[in-house]
Amino acid sequence: MQTRHGAIINIIGVGGRTGSAEFAIGGSVNAALMNLTKVLADKGLAEGVKVNAINPGSIATERLQTRIANVAAEQNLSPETAATRMASKLGVARFGTPDEIARAMAYLAASSYCQGAVLDVDGGQTRTL
Repeated sequence: MQTRHGAIINIIGVGGRTGSAEFAIGGSVNAALMNLTKVLADKGLAEGVKVNAINPGSIATERLQTRIANVAAEQNLSPETAATRMASKLGVARFGTPDEIARAMAYLAASSYCQGAVLDVDGGQTRTL
């Protein structure tokens, strides 16, 4: 990594930004990974390695699509209606796409001035400073 001046992008999750009883362990791990990103970025600065992180919100992966289908079946809704209601409960207009996370990764990988950045890609779900 040093020889090529590489880049590390940790994919973490927004659960580390705000505490939740339902996600206590995962949130704690996510918060620790954000701290680790900052520590590695500090070390990487001296060694020529970029280190940043992305905190995805709810992204429409296969896993989430399965959850949406289950909620739709349980509540006798269309998958679209179930997805809209689930997203609304999170305070976002819609779920993100894997492509949106990939574009954020490409940006951080190409940026020559991002070091130790933690980018929330969550549709506005996270409302912390």
